[in-house]
Amino acid sequence: DELEGIPVINIHLWFDKKLNSIDGLCFSRSPLLSVYADMSTTCAEYYDDDASMLELVFAPCSPVAGGKVNWIAKSDEEIVDATMGELTRLFPTEIASDETWPSTLSGDAQGQARLRKHAVVRVPRSVYAAVPGRNRYRPSQKTPIPHFTLAGDWAAQK
Repeated sequence: DELEGIPVINIHLWFDKKLNSIDGLCFSRSPLLSVYADMSTTCAEYYDDDASMLELVFAPCSPVAGGKVNWIAKSDEEIVDATMGELTRLFPTEIASDETWPSTLSGDAQGQARLRKHAVVRVPRSVYAAVPGRNRYRPSQKTPIPHFTLAGDWAAQK
């Protein structure tokens, strides 16, 4: 009970063209997108030479998680539009201006890649809130079961 879960949003974006600026797992300088990867490059199941499939972590996505906006309560379209705006800002030579996504119309978009489809997955208690005083509540990785170890970011790793 002492390790409070906070929300995270996972976003899946399929583009009609390959994004050449993203070639692996990226930790972002964006205030909305903490980490993302082009799965068409990094994962055999999604491999595609001609089109990108991005998976992104949209966080922090609520005030309880340290965000300024309660994105977890917004519509999928609002979340995808904000994501497309961030991608336009981060990769202006890759993302196309698209009236479907108003945030791409800022004038920075110079690319050709357009979004074909998307999926938004909200995970209300994805990770624990790393706030002062909470470490003492993280369980040890040791268990009473032989050869069984707890793993995860919520377990105390020593």
